[in-house]
Amino acid sequence: MTKRADGKTLSEAQICDLAGVSHQRRKTWVARGLLRDVRRGECQRSDALAVAEVRLLVDVLGPTDGVAAWQQTRSYLETCQLGDPIYILFDLELKQAVAIHKLSSVGEEIEHGRPVRLVHLTERRREIDAAFNRLCAAVERPTSAA
Repeated sequence: MTKRADGKTLSEAQICDLAGVSHQRRKTWVARGLLRDVRRGECQRSDALAVAEVRLLVDVLGPTDGVAAWQQTRSYLETCQLGDPIYILFDLELKQAVAIHKLSSVGEEIEHGRPVRLVHLTERRREIDAAFNRLCAAVERPTSAA
């Protein structure tokens, strides 16, 4: 079993609740290869972040463009630190996504006259992280003293 260094895990139902996604919708995303399949009670912080990120991208960009943006930026997002500012700039015409860290670099990434959408992930990632920590603390079983 692979666990994060802090050893904190939650159930699939719990991370779905955190992200505001139904269990069925998450399973559909898993079947499409968008999210990692996990065993019961073994969802890590990264799983909670991923489901929340997919949901936000789909909510803002729509089901097709959101999935396209996720597929193009997923591996990069997995390496980002929680405190890093992260924006996904999506070209609606070319269906191309790029992750950026500074709003000042948006101008360098867009082509004049082409429609784009900007999705800010930073705050949602922080919210999910904090909620993950609170829920882990609430369900943590105290260790018995020997």
